Amino acid sequence: MKKEREWAKKAREIIRSHWPFLVIFLIAIFFYLHNIGALSFWSDEIWVAKSVSLTPTIESMIYFTETPQSTPPLFLLALKGIIFVLGTSEWAFRILSAICIILSVALVYLLALKISKKWFSGGDKKFALISAAFFAFNPLTQRYAQELKQYAGDMLSFLLLLNLAEWYFESRSKKSFWALVLACIILPWFSQASIFLVAVICTRFVYEFLWKEKGLARIISRRLTKENLREIKNTIIIILTAGVSFAAEYYLILAKVTGNSILLNYWETMHTQLFPLWKVNLFSLSGFSDFINFVVSHTYSIFSFLFRNFYRLDLMIILILFLCFIFIAFNKNRAFLFTVLGIFAFNLLAALAGKFPYGGTRVVLFFLPILSIAVVYALCQLIITHKSLFRHYLKITLVILAVLLLFGTYIHFFTVYSLAENAKPLLEKYVAEKKQGEFTMIYEGSRINFGYYCPACADNKTIYINAPNGMGEQYLEKTQTQIGKMDSGARIWLFFSTFSSVGFTTNEMNQVVEYFDMSCVKLKEYDDVGAWLYLYKC
Repeated sequence: MKKEREWAKKAREIIRSHWPFLVIFLIAIFFYLHNIGALSFWSDEIWVAKSVSLTPTIESMIYFTETPQSTPPLFLLALKGIIFVLGTSEWAFRILSAICIILSVALVYLLALKISKKWFSGGDKKFALISAAFFAFNPLTQRYAQELKQYAGDMLSFLLLLNLAEWYFESRSKKSFWALVLACIILPWFSQASIFLVAVICTRFVYEFLWKEKGLARIISRRLTKENLREIKNTIIIILTAGVSFAAEYYLILAKVTGNSILLNYWETMHTQLFPLWKVNLFSLSGFSDFINFVVSHTYSIFSFLFRNFYRLDLMIILILFLCFIFIAFNKNRAFLFTVLGIFAFNLLAALAGKFPYGGTRVVLFFLPILSIAVVYALCQLIITHKSLFRHYLKITLVILAVLLLFGTYIHFFTVYSLAENAKPLLEKYVAEKKQGEFTMIYEGSRINFGYYCPACADNKTIYINAPNGMGEQYLEKTQTQIGKMDSGARIWLFFSTFSSVGFTTNEMNQVVEYFDMSCVKLKEYDDVGAWLYLYKC
């Protein structure tokens, strides 16, 4: 009873101290879970869902080769357990992503509180609160909380590692060290992007000992203390465990999966090799200029992706605030600045190497939480530092700046960017209304939705219309050729789902529909978010 009373007392104290965050936290949870299963899967989600639901063994799930996806093995195992309990509905598959983002919001708040103790005297709950809100209500945060992809797991893994690293470097306790070691072993199997932060943490171990603790000088002079020997041992352990874990995951899992010809073809078609550094002479003016241009464009692409719904003015403000953060953190907390810039550096190296999946744009989603903290911190410092000027001309400038940032975040709060295509209801209508002898034309990647939601629908009357990338005019030509082979009075169903149809634009779909409108009689028409279904008699 005594322990229960103590826990209840602690809970009341936490609620009393952090109630503003709890309000924001509960609002965020509501929006993450609201209508999480309302829309059917789009193509990328179907690839993951098929690898989990259609495979009898763990090995076949991890090395699933039918569809091009490289989801980490522990993420797949977690999904397997969830659908075993909750079933294979859309919300059951997506709930793992929502849980990851919900936990990430709490970890952003904890991390900001921890960091604020070094930046503000006694810490600053307001700073932590604004940082958590800025992250929680970013349109991308809500999108990936409701999408069956591993990127929510990337954010959670990143924040877990960063919180554990800050805990260790602050306390130097055995408990914090072994917790960090365990995380470095496990998390690369749950999030491929976590290797960026693991590499930075290993580098920081070396930096803390050799430079900050003057370990190199002590090694040379042979004046090592027991504390120095313990730090050397810890550094070696963390580097070896992290290196072995990453190498095992990469060579046993990722190298085999990404060696799949389907995935390689997809990657080469959709993403060009970024920058062949080894082929460029950096000592030449043109080579060095190309390198600088690449670094600038890659950095800009990271920011523009993470804040993709922001207007250009807002994006420039965020870039300026990030530069301010670098300048201020250099004087306030160099260790944290080292972590932030180190992640940028390792991500840039991956982009230079053009390695899949580490060179991809969406991989940098894990950077969104820390970028939110950095931007909010820079804004707070500008207001605090220039408090005297704030009463005069700077006041209106900072107010406008804050309003623009909030506007850029919240204006899209109810219209979140999403690759949504609600094909499932249309395919249910198709199954109910299709009659024997009727033809069906499926265009490009729409066959992914068709095959997943209607696996028994394909027959000898099903026609798949595909065209090479950049050859959109062939869709209409191939359609005309197929109709020419049919008897007069043939009934034809058309099914389109835009976001699954790589290389098939809305304009090309409209050309096909216009041709049918002119040549045939439209009998039925259905549409939903990102999906269309027609029945014609030709």
